[in-house]
Amino acid sequence: GNASKSENALARLDVHEDEKKIVVHCEVPGMDKEDVHVDLEDNTLTISGKKENRVEKRDDTHSYFERSYGSFKRSLALPEGVTEKDIKGELKDGVLVVNVTKPEPP
Repeated sequence: GNASKSENALARLDVHEDEKKIVVHCEVPGMDKEDVHVDLEDNTLTISGKKENRVEKRDDTHSYFERSYGSFKRSLALPEGVTEKDIKGELKDGVLVVNVTKPEPP
């Protein structure tokens, strides 16, 4: 439905992959690192986040609040054998960059 489309519009993913690593860029404008979570479960990397914006406006006779909420959840299948220590993330200028080191082939 439309809800998931608008939710995920908040966090566009770009994924680049080579033999040794996967690099994920996820746009999370206006979010702090406390708002964004990166989880690994069953070879699936999940990036999720939630943001509440509150704007307070006042004039001589009125005051009102505007609240807006945004949330997203994006998942990406990873190769077999990736562990949490293989995943490094950094949030800078509204972009989360997640580096995933691929396991050595047997």
